[in-house]
Amino acid sequence: MSGKASYEVQSFKDGGWKIETVLGDKEDALDQARTVLEGRFAKAVKVIEEIVDEDTGDIRAKIIFKEEKGVKKKPRHKKIVKKEDKDAKAPAVRKKKKKSSSKALIKLVVILGGILLGMVALVFVYIETFSKQ
Repeated sequence: MSGKASYEVQSFKDGGWKIETVLGDKEDALDQARTVLEGRFAKAVKVIEEIVDEDTGDIRAKIIFKEEKGVKKKPRHKKIVKKEDKDAKAPAVRKKKKKSSSKALIKLVVILGGILLGMVALVFVYIETFSKQ
């Protein structure tokens, strides 16, 4: 698949993506995208590379740059594991248990129900005991 590439610079404004410009040079498109992002209206920018296959007319498009205002990218790097660390077990991470309010409520109802049932039983015992006298 060989063909000429074009670079579409889009900005995110007013809740949607809008085409700013289409350029033939990748570096010019990236510079333009950064300039648009520095402006006060765009919240984000992206550059889409479009390659048209001259033989078939197929278009292949992919995003080659995307950035939002105020969002810092995390560096993409692999964690380096030393040879002696491979055999070592990682320390277990404990997850904090969320206290469930429904479980606490059920527990409270069961306890209070038991106390109430015990009191009712005592009342019946006293009634039986004092009614025979």
